[in-house]
Amino acid sequence: MNNNNQENTQTTNDVDEQPYTEMEPDDRTFWQKLFSFKGRIDRGEYWKTLFIRFVLLVPSISYLPEFPHGNMALFALSVLVLLLAAYIALAAIVKRIHDFGYSGWFVLLMLIPMANVLIELYLALGSGDDNDNRYGPAE
Repeated sequence: MNNNNQENTQTTNDVDEQPYTEMEPDDRTFWQKLFSFKGRIDRGEYWKTLFIRFVLLVPSISYLPEFPHGNMALFALSVLVLLLAAYIALAAIVKRIHDFGYSGWFVLLMLIPMANVLIELYLALGSGDDNDNRYGPAE
C-alpha cells in the first residue's frame, strides 16, 4: 500500500539532504523562547530582547563600581544578573542568526572587534529569510 500523503508532505532540505516534514508554526510564547537557543526570532522579538537586556544591565553595571566597599551580597546579585543578561543575549543572537538561515556558530564572529558592531547592526536592522529554513518556519 502506497502512502501518498506522507510523500506529499516530505521535501528535501538543500543543506543536508535530509527529508523533513512541513514545519509547524512556533507556538511558544516570547518568554518561553527567551532562554532557548532553538528556532528563530524576527526583528521585533530581537528588539524586545535588547530592551530586556538593557533593563537588566543598567542597574547591575551601575552597582559594580561600588564593589570593594559595598555590600558583597548586592555585588553577587549584580554578577548573577549580568550572567543572566549575557545568556539571554547569546540565545537571542543565535536565534536571530538562525532567522537568516545561518548556523548559530556564526555567533563566534561577534568576538572579532569592530566586526561585532557591524554584525549587531545587521541583526538588529536586517530582515531575515522570508521563507521557511532549517531552523523553523518564517513568521
